[in-house]
Amino acid sequence: SMAVAAALHPAHIVNAYGPPVCGEQEVRARLLGQQRISQYIVDQVNRRVLAGEHADDIAATLTLPDSVTQGRKYRETYHRLAWIVRSLVSREFGHFGGDVEEFCRLSPADEARRLIDAMGGLEDVIARAANAYHDGDVRWSLRLATIAVKAAPSDSAAREIRHQSMRAIAYQTDSANERNYLLTAVAL
Repeated sequence: SMAVAAALHPAHIVNAYGPPVCGEQEVRARLLGQQRISQYIVDQVNRRVLAGEHADDIAATLTLPDSVTQGRKYRETYHRLAWIVRSLVSREFGHFGGDVEEFCRLSPADEARRLIDAMGGLEDVIARAANAYHDGDVRWSLRLATIAVKAAPSDSAAREIRHQSMRAIAYQTDSANERNYLLTAVAL
């Protein structure tokens, strides 16, 4: 734990995802600060799930107040907060999000084909994805392009806008893991 590491009185930390930290007091403050942040996230996720909130809603709205970060900027250089939330919910509560519809879902490919039909056809969805990409809404572009690729895996236009969207997100993120996952997916 971070408290155990702080009790060792280290004078330096060499971070894998950020600049090194020097000085025993600064190192201790960082370690205990990270412990405080981690505990806050766990407590909030557990509280909100037990109150009936869905993991995706928690992931979209959980923020770290200044009282927890103590004025330090929390940078998502390793994992994004939304990923941490979803991981905690899955680990602590399982995959079920609280809506029985989850047990009755269609296969991803079948759902994608039906969504494509509901949205006016494959060409319309690809055009909407391209427009979202050009408007800078790359996460929505990626979602639409992913639906198109699931419905029509061999469609080169859908695959290209999906790859462009993933690259755009990768180049914008501070999270090394998110960047690496996205760029690896594009390369595969």
